[in-house]
Amino acid sequence: MFPYRNIMRTKFSVNAFLSAIFLAVVLCQNVAAGIISEQWMEVTAFGDKIGFAYRNVEELSDGYKVTTKTVMRLEVQGTTQDMSSSQTYFLNTTFQLQRFSYVQKMLNHRQFFDGKVENGKLKVEIRSGGNVSTKEVPFDKKTYLADTITLLLSRSGMQTGQNYNFKIFMISLMSTGNIGISVGKKTSVEINGKTEEAFIVTSHFKSFSVDSWVAPDGRVLKEESPMGFTSQAVDEMQAVSFDGGVMPFTNLLTFSLIPVDGDFSNPKTISRLEITMSGLAGKDLVPNDERQKTVVQKVENRGGKKTYTIGLEIEKKGINETSASPPLSEKEITAYLKPTFEAQADDPFIQQKAMEIVDNEEDAFKSAQLINRWVYKNVHKKFVDTFSAVETLRTMEGECQSHTNLFTALARSAGIPTRTVSGIVYSKQFEGFLYHAWPEVYVDKWIAMDPTFGEDIADATHIKLVEGDLSKQLQLFEFIGRIAIDVELIEKK
Repeated sequence: MFPYRNIMRTKFSVNAFLSAIFLAVVLCQNVAAGIISEQWMEVTAFGDKIGFAYRNVEELSDGYKVTTKTVMRLEVQGTTQDMSSSQTYFLNTTFQLQRFSYVQKMLNHRQFFDGKVENGKLKVEIRSGGNVSTKEVPFDKKTYLADTITLLLSRSGMQTGQNYNFKIFMISLMSTGNIGISVGKKTSVEINGKTEEAFIVTSHFKSFSVDSWVAPDGRVLKEESPMGFTSQAVDEMQAVSFDGGVMPFTNLLTFSLIPVDGDFSNPKTISRLEITMSGLAGKDLVPNDERQKTVVQKVENRGGKKTYTIGLEIEKKGINETSASPPLSEKEITAYLKPTFEAQADDPFIQQKAMEIVDNEEDAFKSAQLINRWVYKNVHKKFVDTFSAVETLRTMEGECQSHTNLFTALARSAGIPTRTVSGIVYSKQFEGFLYHAWPEVYVDKWIAMDPTFGEDIADATHIKLVEGDLSKQLQLFEFIGRIAIDVELIEKK
């Protein structure tokens, strides 16, 4: 299961990485002309150290150069493993992105991004597992990288009561989001035995918020998220030291665990599930389709904020079930066959393997079953994911996102329209719901499958929250750490 992989990639992730997204979107350094500045931050989760972040800002003759690095160190399956990202980007004198290079690493897996802004578009080359993909996205003058927010605010100086809204681009997700920043009151904060004055600056992203204590000169002294992640300004020696030991990765999983009561002794046999999901930040967030439907919805006002509660019915839908959805158009089918930089269906290595697996099978669903069973049987299960289908096929290891990417690439290469989804699924090991990814194939109707668990028809504990490729993963921030589930009915077959 992947409660963190894509969040960490947002920096972001958890590919720590969850903390790193907040390190990216809060103020980190107020840069004055002619000054080179750097800062080290120590990152903790629930009081235990999990990593560090570093940022260096340099003024050039024609703009700025910003270099960042984030490292998360955990004990995974008995060994200490680092997950890291590093980034260098160049801005012009008005803080607009000109070009960048970015690399993220998990174990022996790497993914590289190189981008350049030209004529209102960001053109990116992505390399992973020997495959090279390209992507273009709109990038207007009102779009900034998260780390440029510091420079923008330094132009006006911080004052209590200031509010800002920025459109920011997140490289690792190739996605745009909005962040709101509010400058609060000035207060005293103790850092490393020293008392300093600081503004309380709150950053709002999706349904999350992070409080940062920012000194008048722009230094971030401390920051906290409501999920147990904190970071604090330290010197380099303390930042890179892990003398206190390394946190087990499974401890971090409790952050996203959604506990429930009910007979989940054999989740694969659950054919129907009725639940109440509460704590939603907005209405209509949970998708409705052939296998899951919202049956009731109500709104509550808690502390001046609206939260939504829904009743949800999920059914295990097989190939012989009647579909209530209209057939896909040719345009839609074409879209679900396209390669992406995570599921490279046009890669020769992927195409050759798909032909080997499917062989002469002409039935689309039976072909999907062959691919599903091959991925389940041959890809070694690991907590840390690879970055793309090609890399998974070369290393034959990874977690649910790796299984899903590889399945999607193989299925699309075989001519089967496929989409990736993310949501939650019941875990016997942790006795609750954890975040997970799986594919759905279109064979005259949408069928949910699970190559990580080896299910040709996904059981009813698979609850979809987000539909689409990596750029859609930001929507998970609307759910993580917020929702609760009460089980109303469980039916098994």
